[in-house]
Amino acid sequence: LLATSIMALAGVAMQAGAQSVGGRVTSSTSGLGIAGVRVEIFRDDNKTGEATTGANGEFQIANVAAGVFRACLQAQGYVSTEGRCPGRTFEVSSDKAAQIEFTMTPMGVITVHVVDASGKPVAKARVLVSGAGLGGLSLIGKPDGESGRFRVQPPLSGPWLVSATAPGSVPPPESSHDGKLVWVRTFYPRAATRDLAAPVSTVPGTETAIEIKLLAAEPSHIRGVILDQAGEPVSKANVTLAERDVGPSLPERSSTQSDGSFEFGSLAARDFVLSAVAEKDGVKLWASHPVRIEDRDPETIRDRKSVV
Repeated sequence: LLATSIMALAGVAMQAGAQSVGGRVTSSTSGLGIAGVRVEIFRDDNKTGEATTGANGEFQIANVAAGVFRACLQAQGYVSTEGRCPGRTFEVSSDKAAQIEFTMTPMGVITVHVVDASGKPVAKARVLVSGAGLGGLSLIGKPDGESGRFRVQPPLSGPWLVSATAPGSVPPPESSHDGKLVWVRTFYPRAATRDLAAPVSTVPGTETAIEIKLLAAEPSHIRGVILDQAGEPVSKANVTLAERDVGPSLPERSSTQSDGSFEFGSLAARDFVLSAVAEKDGVKLWASHPVRIEDRDPETIRDRKSVV
């Protein structure tokens, strides 16, 4: 009975020492409260409470013990001005509720209007917004019905490279010569290669509207030979050709012949990453190579494989 009484008293003492953590999350551009922000508080690396802001951006977390905490904020379309998990800490005392204020910045929006060679909207184009630096983040545009407009909300101000690719359901324009044309992945404002693209930057809380008129060109081919470290042809190697920045989501695939040769045809894009994987004498081999196709010039490459 004595032990039970002591445990009960300890529980009452803990509840009496606990306080609430309240506050408000506002927009850095408008000063208004932001609804629907998920606020999580941590002590060391352990989450001790969470809440979601109401219509005025206010939140409250009850029964928080005394100590030093940090908060993490998440909201659709916003980033914290101090990062997703702010470094600023706050203290909760045993005799006073804590009040903390945070600000978040609305992400800028890029609206892309994609049209064909005659100016008609292309509703099912593939729009990609990627970081201007190598290895940057890539985002896919969300279509707005059949208007040919796409909406992207990058998490940072940029710079960003915006490109569009026509769907297979849209026929390319007719050639003025006897040759056949294919659509080319087109960078803003109207470039077939990444290095000729104009970067687009976003401003927090604003919309940047651009238009891309798709380009078409004569189809190109890539032919090559895969060799091992000794310079011998590698047969049955799996060869993948992916557009630069798009990655393995929509690659072309092939397999080498007995002489190590391969071929890709009717290619529209201009910048690729070619990779090959094979196994020879029980050793796994892998290699990759950047490839650029110039207009009307087939490109032949010879690639020496590396041991993994």
